[in-house]
Amino acid sequence: MLERDVYSSQDFKNQSKYFVFCKINGEKGQGPALMSQYGISGFPTIKFIKPDGTVVHQLVGYVPLAQFLQEMNTARSAS
Repeated sequence: MLERDVYSSQDFKNQSKYFVFCKINGEKGQGPALMSQYGISGFPTIKFIKPDGTVVHQLVGYVPLAQFLQEMNTARSAS
């Protein structure tokens, strides 16, 4: 749903220039270790992380586009 409703929108694409995105499969490769490291227990979980590894904001579960954009602004303000 995030792919369809949020990530494909032009508003998201305009806002995304302030972020670097990394999609991780929590069940394969390094995914389980990263889930443990960042305390992820459900999908989807969006973590906004500074280059030094500090989590500045997070979302757990699906949120619609308007709220997702607000959360991106909150993350930008927190970093």
